Amino acid sequence: MHYIRHTDFPPDNEFVNIEKPLELLSVSGIIADGTPHLHAVVSCGKEEVYAGHLEDKCEVAYLAEIAILRCDSLDMCRKLDQERKVCLLGPK
Repeated sequence: MHYIRHTDFPPDNEFVNIEKPLELLSVSGIIADGTPHLHAVVSCGKEEVYAGHLEDKCEVAYLAEIAILRCDSLDMCRKLDQERKVCLLGPK
């Protein structure tokens, strides 16, 4: 997972690799132009909760039931904002 370290532009990410069993509490986000941008909240036991952006190579041990709603009327993509140095979601 990763999360941002500050609110300046461009963003700076902190990457976290969690090597223990986790319970997936929620996933939300968008898939625009075939590219997912997903946020997750996971827990480990009674006292640890992690939240951030999902990264490639995240693995599911048993089961993750995730529903995806397809909206063909929205043709969205991410485009680089040159000033902020971040890709922003907008119409294609």
